[in-house]
Amino acid sequence: MIFVTLGTTKYPFLRPLKEMEGVVKKGEISESVIVQAGYSDFRCDFMTVKDFFSPDELNSHYSEANLIMTHGGTGSIMKGLELNKKVLVLPRLKKYGEHIDDHQLEVASELEKDGHLLVWHDGEDLLEKIQETRNFEPIPYKSKNEEIIDYLVGKIDGW
Repeated sequence: MIFVTLGTTKYPFLRPLKEMEGVVKKGEISESVIVQAGYSDFRCDFMTVKDFFSPDELNSHYSEANLIMTHGGTGSIMKGLELNKKVLVLPRLKKYGEHIDDHQLEVASELEKDGHLLVWHDGEDLLEKIQETRNFEPIPYKSKNEEIIDYLVGKIDGW
């Protein structure tokens, strides 16, 4: 199963949904596709689409998915990485009015450089990116939260 999540940002994000619909409609993907469309007004007969899922439903979809396709929100990305899932990031871009700036692309590109995930860059064929994930072996992401906390505690203790 492929889980597509577009987060809760109040900007529509139809670009990847239309691409995905075309791929599924043509039968180029045989897996089921479940979509959390968020504020994107989108319906499709070829995928299961819902505006929002409950936290339990979200967790279930993340756990069951073979591939997580997500907008570039850090919470959505990190959830997939923490579960050691293959993650394909679909960054919202300013030039299409999908967000106020391109921070999603910047964050995703850094994680891609480190081998943790793949990014669907503007102009790339979505089906080719999905097929690329089949052989992609992500480098597990290791949070540095504990290092940061230890550093801050050390600084505070030294005052």
